[in-house]
Amino acid sequence: MDVTAFKEMLLRKRGDILTGGGRDPLTVTLDTNTRQGDLADQATGNNEVHIQLKLKQTDAKILQAI
Repeated sequence: MDVTAFKEMLLRKRGDILTGGGRDPLTVTLDTNTRQGDLADQATGNNEVHIQLKLKQTDAKILQAI
């Protein structure tokens, strides 16, 4: 592959990240004391938030590298 192909791939990846990349935005709750569901549901929700945050951090690092 030549440099042009790599540049196009990086620009496409940059565009995907900047447009959201098909990920849902993190939901923000105003009242953090209202928990719903049992402990397993709450743990699943917490895990999803942490995973989304890590993905956002990874995307930020990729953007810096590009």
